[in-house]
Amino acid sequence: MKKCTWCLVATSLCFGAIAENGDVATESTVSANEINKQYSNQTISNRFDVAAKKIAGIGFEKSDNSEFQKYSEFIDESWNKLYRESLGHIPSWTEKYLKSFIKQYDTLFYPFGGPDISYAINFFPDAKRYILVGLEPLGDFDQIEKNLTDPRYYHSIQTAFSTYLKMGYFITSQMLYQLSVPTAKGGLNLILLALKKLEFNVLEINNCSIDANGDITNTAASENISCVKIVCEKNSKKKEIYYVRTNLGNENSKLNNLIKFVHKFKFSTFIKSSSYALHDRNFTNIRSFILNDTRCILQDDTGVPFNFFRQNWDIHIFGTYEKPTLTIFRSYKQNSLSDYYLNNNAEPIPFPIGYGYAKRTPNLVFAVSLKKKVEEQLSELRRQLKKKKCNCSNS
Repeated sequence: MKKCTWCLVATSLCFGAIAENGDVATESTVSANEINKQYSNQTISNRFDVAAKKIAGIGFEKSDNSEFQKYSEFIDESWNKLYRESLGHIPSWTEKYLKSFIKQYDTLFYPFGGPDISYAINFFPDAKRYILVGLEPLGDFDQIEKNLTDPRYYHSIQTAFSTYLKMGYFITSQMLYQLSVPTAKGGLNLILLALKKLEFNVLEINNCSIDANGDITNTAASENISCVKIVCEKNSKKKEIYYVRTNLGNENSKLNNLIKFVHKFKFSTFIKSSSYALHDRNFTNIRSFILNDTRCILQDDTGVPFNFFRQNWDIHIFGTYEKPTLTIFRSYKQNSLSDYYLNNNAEPIPFPIGYGYAKRTPNLVFAVSLKKKVEEQLSELRRQLKKKKCNCSNS
């Protein structure tokens, strides 16, 4: 493990910049530690949670249609396989290698993740807020409720979820088609399925939009929504999930809305199976935002190119780096990452993840931003000095 350090000059400059303009991310109006209080007096909504149970194949009676029974058995068998091979190994691995870093930050930003809440929660179990971003349709809960008695709905969900259950990631091109059919429109279906399999209770679902100031507002279902907010609970701990549908490319005129929203929080970033989008010059805006604002990044080789971590990052590597196995991604081989693996010790990854799944040895890079760490330390120092000055004035 190698640590890239800042020189004193850079630290001094950073202090001057912060002291001058105070450009440090602040918590949102509703801070993460208030989430529990905000929903503490609410009871579990039968409407949301019962629907989620049905989608997860839970609670079907023996007298129910045989198609429902087949669906329930498929979901159980496939989920158990995914959990046994991959998901179930992640919490103990995270506890050993990552928790001391990630527990400090209560928000996870997961660009290109689509509705993949399962890996997000397993890698970052202590987060209270998850921001998932993808191109897949969002879905409307009212329509989902109407579909719950239609066997065709469950067949559509089974088709859409089957690749994920086998491979551990969503294929965007397939999802855009599978989740656009009227009977199973939207990734919300798959998030609810996963939440129930992870033993969460679903408390609330709201259609939302993100305005130019980065603020979230509830939106009528009939309007052109850009985000779905889900509130869920497990062991008396509440979580908020924001599933945002947007293009992360530079050409998106509303990308800054999302950036301003995420900027409100002290966040970690998770990237996997992202089609190497951040290697493309069309995604420089979102890449720059992540590098400048995130506190830490956990990613496979499809995330931020390794060259960007040469300075001001504390680097930890896991698994084994191999060149991309999928033909369409062969050109994204990273020599700098390969050299780093050759010259530094990597900790093991005891589960498959990412492209290739069980066929390719997995790799993960965990990078901690030393720049943000210094900024936070200086911000805290400034706060303490201000407090001391106030105390002196009052004495």
